[in-house]
Amino acid sequence: MLYELDLTDISRGTIMTKTQLIEILKAETGLTRAQAKQVIELFFNEMSNALASGERVEIRGLCSIYVKDYKGIPIQSS
Repeated sequence: MLYELDLTDISRGTIMTKTQLIEILKAETGLTRAQAKQVIELFFNEMSNALASGERVEIRGLCSIYVKDYKGIPIQSS
């Protein structure tokens, strides 16, 4: 059975938090809260490390994330 979580549209101010992800993982897998937290932390740490090293992160069916470099915008003082 899937864990039911009522999330309204992000534009209305409700978002899924890391704590909610931990609770969902705990409910779905039977892991302890500490174990579920460790899995979520590992997931986000590895994603952050990959992005920091210039890699693209792709979660099929959901999103693709990458860091894009932009040239600076020249500013003129008046």
